[in-house]
Amino acid sequence: MSGVKISRKGKFCVVCPGGDLSMIEDSSRLSEQLATLFESGDRTICIDLMESPVINSSVIGTLLRFHEKAVAEGGEFVVLNARNVALESMLRTRMNQVIRFVRSEEEL
Repeated sequence: MSGVKISRKGKFCVVCPGGDLSMIEDSSRLSEQLATLFESGDRTICIDLMESPVINSSVIGTLLRFHEKAVAEGGEFVVLNARNVALESMLRTRMNQVIRFVRSEEEL
């Protein structure tokens, strides 16, 4: 995972991790970034995977954990632009039955 970009789209804080999320360290860095957002009061998070065509099971676990936290605290957690191997991995785990997936920012 290279640099993480953070922007705003309506009520959402959009987090765009750069590059593949295939290393265990990527999950830790993403978790730290999301924890920082939660500490600052953000509860409506969108993870934009446009630049991350590959993710590992640790990252899937991180996304599920923060989705649960957001919902428990009255927020929302969505995944944007999931594609390629990342999308296949998430569909295989049926993550799409728990977390809302959107294809464009207009769907936020």
